[in-house]
Amino acid sequence: MTHHLPQTLARDGHTDIETIRLAPTDDWRVGTPTRPRLWELLGRPRPTPFAQGHYRWRDVNERFDPHNANALRGLAWLLSFLPARADTAAALAALVDVSLVHVQGTGPRNPKVANAGVTALSRIGDHAARTELRALADRVAFKSTLTQIHNASATPS
Repeated sequence: MTHHLPQTLARDGHTDIETIRLAPTDDWRVGTPTRPRLWELLGRPRPTPFAQGHYRWRDVNERFDPHNANALRGLAWLLSFLPARADTAAALAALVDVSLVHVQGTGPRNPKVANAGVTALSRIGDHAARTELRALADRVAFKSTLTQIHNASATPS
């Protein structure tokens, strides 16, 4: 099964980026001395842990918030529309790794986010992205994501 971008994002993604004028050097992508890159925050503990009793998940502090997870998926997909850079491929591979960290009692942190990272890497398709896909194929154990990585690696750029 091949995963694709939502039709509206695939159709309007370039227009959206041009409209909000995201450049490859914007702070959210490269960071500043006082503000880390967005991707560097992934996997860090929450600054203020949630009270466990209010949530249905076993360890809510180890999972991505569902709304943030959807935002991460969209950002990963949008990265595939920007000019390719080596740090983009590395950031997307890190996103896949962090998203597949096993959370006790629930499984991977968020496989949908991991799959969005793989989709973005396959859409970028440059040498750095292909290298990251090969490296992910060696270390990812989650079956659906691994299948997607193999499918993306088999697709010519």
